[in-house]
Amino acid sequence: MVRELRTEAELREFVSEPSQAIAEKAIDHVDGASARFIAASPFFLLATAAADGSCDVSPRGDPADSVLVVDERTLAFGDRKGNRRWAA
Repeated sequence: MVRELRTEAELREFVSEPSQAIAEKAIDHVDGASARFIAASPFFLLATAAADGSCDVSPRGDPADSVLVVDERTLAFGDRKGNRRWAA
């Protein structure tokens, strides 16, 4: 059986509320701990979304320190050959 969930209340029938620690762990910037984690990571996922809500996720990998934390809201990384869908 497939059921389309349209509201948070419908979703909560299947998934309970997260604990306070989990709910509060999201941040809207790159802090020091996150910057160190990013610098050490040889892999990340790049996600983009369109105005209509559709999204795409693609894996990216390079040696550690290949992603530069420019400031608390900006990351920079090299573009690599691929499917060239950056301008869809």
